[in-house]
Amino acid sequence: MKIIKKIAPIIMMCALIGVAFAASAKENNKTDVKTDKTVIVTVNGIDITKNSYDYFFDQITRGVAIADPAKHAEVKKSVIDQLIIQELFFAESVKKNIKIDKAEVEKQVADIKKMHPDKKSFAKLLKTMNMTEAFLKYVLNRNMSIDALIKQEITSKIKISDKEVADFYNQNPNASKSPEMIRASHILAKIEPNDTPAKKEAALKKIQGLQKRLKKGEKFEDIARESSDCPSGKNGGDLNFFSKSQMTPPFSKAAFGLKPGEISDIVETRFGYHLIKAVEKKEAATVPLADIKDKISQFLAQKKNIDGIKSYAAALKEKATIKIMD
Repeated sequence: MKIIKKIAPIIMMCALIGVAFAASAKENNKTDVKTDKTVIVTVNGIDITKNSYDYFFDQITRGVAIADPAKHAEVKKSVIDQLIIQELFFAESVKKNIKIDKAEVEKQVADIKKMHPDKKSFAKLLKTMNMTEAFLKYVLNRNMSIDALIKQEITSKIKISDKEVADFYNQNPNASKSPEMIRASHILAKIEPNDTPAKKEAALKKIQGLQKRLKKGEKFEDIARESSDCPSGKNGGDLNFFSKSQMTPPFSKAAFGLKPGEISDIVETRFGYHLIKAVEKKEAATVPLADIKDKISQFLAQKKNIDGIKSYAAALKEKATIKIMD
């Protein structure tokens, strides 16, 4: 089944550190974060500094240099716009008296710390993000406040009717198509991209040896458990059901060309050398509305939520005093 998921990301719905923050220079100073205090935009009198812009820009580009001036200008405009929207949403959460319990913020910080093996690792993360722990809490509080505002003003008001679901189902036939699927197992002799010709030759000889054992009557599953370099080996090589698009083309072509019970010849992919056994096939079919009703409803709710956020942001921008510095 394919439920279309082409939805533009809304950056203001932040999750932890992977997002930027529209923090004022005043707040930065409170928490001793080294920052470029140059003001790039003001939103209703609140300064947004270049530090926030640089951080956000880096998150979007992942540190990749953008050589094309037009593309750079496009990304810059988008970053500034998102910083403005984030500031407007946070200010609105304050107006609506939305407050986040300190215990919730502390729990978020604790959860982040659990992702790191020791204090040094966590400290390194903060240094990389140019943050103190106090500033991290400030960022989390803002993000959680914005999220609470969105839930209160937009998400909680979304209703999806049975008619909307049925209309979507009828108007988007591809969304209700279940593609041809196959359940297969494989044995892998792994190769790495930088392996020497000698290592690749050794992997090929390994899979050729395993193939001879299969031809002599040994069970596919037993050989997979004993010799496959894939984690699936512990389950006898079972990969469960997959569609053609889910696997690399040479693997899919070989697998879908088999009848249940058949074993392929040696197949080479970028991952190594495979022996593939087809287990079961499912033909392409139309999925009944009842089976995907909930997923369609969730999709439509998500779309309405994003459209609602865009409309809410546009309304706030319309009333705001925004000054972008040259």
